[in-house]
Amino acid sequence: MAIDPSPTKSGPRSTDKSPSPLASPNLAAQEDRRARVRDVPRSNFQYGHRRQEWQVGADGDLMPVIVPLSKSPGAQGVGRRGEFTPARVWYEDQGMVLIPHDVMGDLDYVAPYLTTRGKMTHRSIFQRPVNGANKTDWVMDGKAYKKFIKLCREKGIIPPPQPQTIKSLLNMTRSQYENLQVPTTEDRSRRDRYEATASRLKKQISVLEAELHLSEEHYGKPTEAVLGSDVHSVLDAALDTKKSKGKGKKSASD
Repeated sequence: MAIDPSPTKSGPRSTDKSPSPLASPNLAAQEDRRARVRDVPRSNFQYGHRRQEWQVGADGDLMPVIVPLSKSPGAQGVGRRGEFTPARVWYEDQGMVLIPHDVMGDLDYVAPYLTTRGKMTHRSIFQRPVNGANKTDWVMDGKAYKKFIKLCREKGIIPPPQPQTIKSLLNMTRSQYENLQVPTTEDRSRRDRYEATASRLKKQISVLEAELHLSEEHYGKPTEAVLGSDVHSVLDAALDTKKSKGKGKKSASD
């Protein structure tokens, strides 16, 4: 049975128009129950992003790590009546950016579904329910999710990653590329895997270098640490300059 991915107050509706062979006063209730998702209850949530947590996707894109922050009463700082303000203050104090529910306008990124047990489960609208063997499986729409992230970045809700965060990822990716072992055999499958990996890493390096340039334009280049030996040379030069200036001055007794 196909499932309409659009959530409703009573759960996603079946798009299967075939009539039931059993005429029953409870037919509507039976159809409604079959249309519900087979999943465990999940509370409402809000997306959050810790500023320094970024990752490089397989396609080379630099993506912020987004996590769902539960709004379940009494959990993770949420008030017993569901008040989220205390939790929001705590998350923001920890450097977490909270993504508002209305970032896409009237369309919330959280979708409520009714389960077969009559409970509510909340899922991202980027997930589509599909009937599995014994439960509902959730298929992620990766393209829509990336557009969502792009929108959050363009609106300034998710700030650009810090230069040091990008440099860390860039150094790690460069190290992986430099340590790639070229196959010594003529095994075609091994060479194909090597070439695919090398191509992916080169693309990631290119994206990270571009992101680093944008980040330094946004935040400014960080001040480089001065090595200990350089400190001595700078101080010695300053002292010599001061001495040379002092030699030219006349004393009070002259």
